[in-house]
Amino acid sequence: MEIMTAIVPFRIANLLVAYFCHTATEEQRYELDEWISSSNDNMRMFGNCVESSLAPFQPDPDRDEETVFEYPVVLN
Repeated sequence: MEIMTAIVPFRIANLLVAYFCHTATEEQRYELDEWISSSNDNMRMFGNCVESSLAPFQPDPDRDEETVFEYPVVLN
């Protein structure tokens, strides 16, 4: 799998999260599809995201499995 570094607009990042969490509305899926279709780079990036989402989970050896987070993580 090729690792790419790119700047992704915040709106597109939110659409990708919604898509992969299966919470995207029809309008959001349409908007994401428009973005994907707008360039080969976008299509490649989405393909890499899909590939990454299908990769087996690799636990972080430096993270204690018993770690309890005191504050909720907010993604948006």
